[in-house]
Amino acid sequence: MQLFRYALALVGLSIAYGIEPTPILIDVLPGETRCVGDSVRVGEDTTFTFRAAPVDGPFVDKVKVILEHPNGEEPFIAELTEKEQFHRVDKGEGGGTYRVCFHNLKTKGRSTRVELVETTLAVTKGASQVAKHLQPADELLKHAKDLAKSLSEQLRESASSEREGIDSDKVLRSRINFVALFTVVVLLSVSGWQLSLLNKFFRSKKLI
Repeated sequence: MQLFRYALALVGLSIAYGIEPTPILIDVLPGETRCVGDSVRVGEDTTFTFRAAPVDGPFVDKVKVILEHPNGEEPFIAELTEKEQFHRVDKGEGGGTYRVCFHNLKTKGRSTRVELVETTLAVTKGASQVAKHLQPADELLKHAKDLAKSLSEQLRESASSEREGIDSDKVLRSRINFVALFTVVVLLSVSGWQLSLLNKFFRSKKLI
C-alpha cells in the first residue's frame, strides 16, 4: 500500500514538472480485492484513468473497479475493459483520501493485470502558489528514490537466497540418492550372502 501511494505521488510530481505520467500496473489474483489510496488536495483537478492491461492475448477476465470518495460514497463503479475509462474529481469536490479498489471476479486461474493512471492539475493563483505547491517535491522524490533503492536491494537479497536454496536442494538430493543406492547395494549383498549360507546348510544336510 505504501509503495502504491509513493508511486501515485510520483505521478502527480511528473505532471507538475510537465512529464507524462507513468501507469501503475497492479496484478490482482482470482477472488482478490486490491486497493490503492491517494490524497487529493483542495483546489486540484484530478483524473483517474483505469483499464485492463492483459499480458498476452485478448482480455477476457472480469475485474470491477470502484472509486471511493473520502465521505464513503462510490461515484464510479465499472467493469474494466482494455479501453480506458475515466473519472474526474473536480476541484469543487474538496480534498481527502480517495480509494481505488480492483476486484477480480474470477474464482481460479492466474492473476489479472490492471492499469491505473492519476493525472493531477493544480489550480493556482500566481507563481507564489505554484512554488508552494511544488515545495515538497524534492523531499518526496528523494524519499521515493530511497524506497526504490531499498526495494531493489531486497529483491537482490531474495534472488541470492533463492539461488542458495536451489544449490542446497541439489546437494541434499544428491546425498539422498547416494544413501538410497548404498541401501540397495547393502540389501542385495545381504540377500546374496543369506542365500549362500542356506545353500551350504542344505548341502551339508544332504537335503539337496
